[in-house]
Amino acid sequence: MIIRSDFWNEQYSYYKLNNGLEVFLLNKADFKKTFCYLAVNYGSLDNEFIPPFQNEYVRMPYGIAHFLEHQMFENNQNINAEFTKFGAECNAFTSFDRTTYAFSSCQNIIAPLELLLDFVQKPNYNNKTIEKERSIILQELMMYEDNPQIMLFQETLNAMYKQTDIRIDICGTEESIKEINKKHLDLCYETFYHPSNMCLVVVGPINEQEILETIENNQNKKKFREYVKIHRKYPEEISTVKEKKVVKPFNLTVPKLAIGIKLPSFKKNSLELLRKDLSLSMLVDYNFDETSDFYELLLEKELLNDTYGYETQIDDGFSYCYFSLDSYRYNEVIELIKSKLLNLSKLTEEEFIRYKNTIIASNIRKMNSLEYYGTSLVDGCFCNLTLFQIMDEINNITLEDVNSLIEYFNDDNISVVVIKDEEDL
Repeated sequence: MIIRSDFWNEQYSYYKLNNGLEVFLLNKADFKKTFCYLAVNYGSLDNEFIPPFQNEYVRMPYGIAHFLEHQMFENNQNINAEFTKFGAECNAFTSFDRTTYAFSSCQNIIAPLELLLDFVQKPNYNNKTIEKERSIILQELMMYEDNPQIMLFQETLNAMYKQTDIRIDICGTEESIKEINKKHLDLCYETFYHPSNMCLVVVGPINEQEILETIENNQNKKKFREYVKIHRKYPEEISTVKEKKVVKPFNLTVPKLAIGIKLPSFKKNSLELLRKDLSLSMLVDYNFDETSDFYELLLEKELLNDTYGYETQIDDGFSYCYFSLDSYRYNEVIELIKSKLLNLSKLTEEEFIRYKNTIIASNIRKMNSLEYYGTSLVDGCFCNLTLFQIMDEINNITLEDVNSLIEYFNDDNISVVVIKDEEDL
């Protein structure tokens, strides 16, 4: 099936194989490099589910999706070296809602593409490799705990959320990592690593027919169990934040501060969630970006430096805004940001059009990035949207969509986190 947008003058091919694997092929003849993504609809939040052909929910230890990602590379061979033989560079990462295995190459991709499919679809770990990887992941977790910026973000999520597993590091905790065993990993692999819960995206200067034939031949040689719909359960989250202020010791020259504002879990369909996400981005940009009055205020008070930043996120199950800055005068900065969050300015029609055009222009710039195409196609697949629905939804946002979000910004939803030298506590 060809999916095309005349407005963007772009198209890609979509196929659903007999085993349920969804395949997206986008030929970009003017580029030199090809990117391949094999993504699993399974992330760090998917810790409670009903396994195939069972009736009861099971609860897995935190961090098991990330642990399983690490184990997939333990295939009695050096997977990275195998990709390198073919002139390809591989990578993998786990997020809140997915696990992605990827490679890129400027050479022929047939051999690395088959390698990607084979090592992800045939686990070969054992108790020995599990123990080896356990120590590596524990070291990775300790490394993150020594990173003040990562610690600041994780502490803010933990302060905002009481039940949702977003409050837990994607790697898990020291206790949960020690708890994971082969039985846990096997159950998660059997549940989530089915072709019907995965998608494959190939973007670059490709021969689509050759790529499709390679994928089909590879999959036809393999046998998979019958597809069973996955039932997942997520904890019910309280509406207010768990902790309003947290101060943590850390050996720092300049204290770091973060402010998180917890927004509702919007139970909407994918397009409505996307609209909310874009609307929130416009509202926060208008009030806090480099063209805003607030930014000028920070400059005037000499409170601004290059560590100032913020992000917004609306997803299925959680929504938040996050602000951070390094400052000796952190109490003053905290009060200014909190005051602004509780007194947001509404956009006018003229400003709304300007910010909408900014997002459209940003989408056009992103079309120079094959990584953007690849990750967006994965996003669309797991949200049941086309790439062009994602890119076009900005046109459906109204001024009321943006300004109506102000009602969710209140003091009960704000968490403040400060990390600073222990001697200053």
